[in-house]
Amino acid sequence: MLDLYDPAELLERSLRPTQIVTRNLSVTQAWGSRIWNERDPHDSTRRRWQAVQWWSYHRPFWDVLGSWEQPELDHVEDLDLDHAAVRDAAAALVRPLR
Repeated sequence: MLDLYDPAELLERSLRPTQIVTRNLSVTQAWGSRIWNERDPHDSTRRRWQAVQWWSYHRPFWDVLGSWEQPELDHVEDLDLDHAAVRDAAAALVRPLR
């Protein structure tokens, strides 16, 4: 997993922290595409990374993980406005529940 918390990784890719969390799709797609295209230095047929991690625009202490691997489904929960996770997220993001 590529950890974009690591300043050396940002430097290697000429990325600034603001480019990682910007809400500009063309910017985030560009760096994401470059990372997707990085190859293993020992085997050019393999991707260098299976996932990338960075911090949330909304809460920097929240981790965001993007993976190119299909995860195994663990379990599914129905969500509604009364679900604890929905209420916690709404409170943290200061969003009203309707």
